[in-house]
Amino acid sequence: QYAHLASMSLLLVDDKTINQDVVRELLGMLNIQIDVCHTGFEALERLSQRNYDAVLMDVQMPGIDGYETTRRIREDLQ
Repeated sequence: QYAHLASMSLLLVDDKTINQDVVRELLGMLNIQIDVCHTGFEALERLSQRNYDAVLMDVQMPGIDGYETTRRIREDLQ
């Protein structure tokens, strides 16, 4: 029932390794392509180079938090 997800590409933005491991384990079973960034700055750079079907964003990160990163992504989309 989840076969349609196998072609998805996901950007995971989280500075905690344990959270990255959990997401990779759970979504990896669905064959979703997962790229990982550790900071909001990395995510903005990666998104300027490639399109993703979805972004999973942590809220509390060093540098710029998930709220600010999301705000900047939305600005760039306009």
